[in-house]
Amino acid sequence: MRTACLLAALVLSAMACRPDIDDRTSRVDRLRVLAVRAEPAEAAPGAPVKLSVLVAGPEGPRGDLVADFAFCRDRRGLAEASPASASCLDDTGIVALGASAGAPVTGTVPGNACGLFGPERSAGATGEPSGRPADPDATGGYYQPGRIRVPGTDLALFEVRTRCGLPGATLEATADYGRRYRPNANPALSLTAAGTPHADAAIVAVRAGEALPVTASWPACTSAPCDGAEPYVAFDLASRTVVDRRESMLVSWFATQGSWDVDRTGRTEADAERDSSNTWRAPSTPGSVHLWVVLRDARGGTDVHTVRVDVR
Repeated sequence: MRTACLLAALVLSAMACRPDIDDRTSRVDRLRVLAVRAEPAEAAPGAPVKLSVLVAGPEGPRGDLVADFAFCRDRRGLAEASPASASCLDDTGIVALGASAGAPVTGTVPGNACGLFGPERSAGATGEPSGRPADPDATGGYYQPGRIRVPGTDLALFEVRTRCGLPGATLEATADYGRRYRPNANPALSLTAAGTPHADAAIVAVRAGEALPVTASWPACTSAPCDGAEPYVAFDLASRTVVDRRESMLVSWFATQGSWDVDRTGRTEADAERDSSNTWRAPSTPGSVHLWVVLRDARGGTDVHTVRVDVR
């Protein structure tokens, strides 16, 4: 079984992207896991987190399928080429969270998450030097990995951003970071198609072969927490200081038929614009088509919208 954990292919300067859920192509021509959303988007070890999944196929959303969630219990060793530990992939090293069809599953971030997958010293995995801390991502964050099994799909991996300490920081920097840092919040996605706003699960009618311009947008955000491109602080390892940053935003576009001009768009952290556009081109034959738009911020937050298009 292939493992569906792939890095977003959109290369944007200074954009930080976590491994995405089966984000290889915009065409949904088989059963796939398109996105996982954690609520809250960032949680401390020992805190509860609610997980929901978007499963889609050629016929549309598949909320009727049972999704089985688990956190990985072991850290991937340096000698392992897979995106997660072998014990997580074969279920011998997992923390089971539960299974559900169409409803969120609630679990608890393991208490040792910052030791296994963060900056705290741990015993290390097979083939890895004992006690080597994990490296942060480009935003300074650490993540608890997990896996999802859905019948008929490839094994999918997800990550929950985990609140950990600062490695190598001075007392002054640690205090400054503690005062100013706010945990990540999920973004709020809005869609406009052909100039008309559409709520989630909206129905749009177009002619066969017609081009449908679609814009994904998010709210203005001047202070955190908020549901736009949040400002945040990060510890810069090179200068050993706390620096101000802003989240980049990545938009992934999916469709059961027709085609998007591009699979992914987005905004870098240096770009203050609050939207990103794409064009979907309807197939030449009438029928029902499903579109999905997935918005992800640089620190692991996610939101999803579904649109059904009646091609006439």
